[in-house]
Amino acid sequence: MVKLTVCFWVLLVVGLGVGEAQEAQWMAVLVNGKKVGYYKKTRVANADSVVTTELMTYEIDAGTDKVELLSVSETVETALGKLIRFRKESVQKDLKRRVLGHVVGDTLHVAGVVNDQKSLKMLDWYDDVQMVEGRRLQALKHGLKPGTKYHARKFMVDFMAIVEVSVEVHEPVDVQLIDRVERLTETRERLQMHGQTLNSISYRNDQMRPMKIVIPQISMEMIDCAEGYALTPPE
Repeated sequence: MVKLTVCFWVLLVVGLGVGEAQEAQWMAVLVNGKKVGYYKKTRVANADSVVTTELMTYEIDAGTDKVELLSVSETVETALGKLIRFRKESVQKDLKRRVLGHVVGDTLHVAGVVNDQKSLKMLDWYDDVQMVEGRRLQALKHGLKPGTKYHARKFMVDFMAIVEVSVEVHEPVDVQLIDRVERLTETRERLQMHGQTLNSISYRNDQMRPMKIVIPQISMEMIDCAEGYALTPPE
């Protein structure tokens, strides 16, 4: 079964209100070269917060079974990239999950519901832990100069865990997108958690926008595209 574990990733805009600046990106999701779904990311910058919402949905033929996922999340951070609160909901087969979290001082309060089973957790929170906007600001700070290396600590909602991420910037390369080729800078990320490593490759334009993301271990690609193509049925 394919599991999506890299959470830069995934949400529907619900009740964001009016923001000072709004950006949206659509990406086609492919597995083994076939389109299986799409991803949408929306970022709204308000006077005192940044709201990032992500939606991912895909359907994968796994031989004797189908893997279907709908994941929706919303992350609210300060303008400096510090987490305020998050919400994530997902449906996969008969498993329905909803998680709400908010930071109070040095503690992350998390309320969860898996089907009808409720839970409440208190986790230690650290000032250097990042989520979506925090990671974006760090990437902008370090830039895209080949040879650049840096580290981050990232909170992954799916695992309720802080993970270590290392980033390396490589040389620009020509990258095939859906309908064109672009010169993009390759960045490689290595995520380590519980003794396991997950690698991903991003190809970014001069504005740091990821135009293509590759996760080799699960043969998945996410490619920037127009809304119309993103919403076409899976192949």
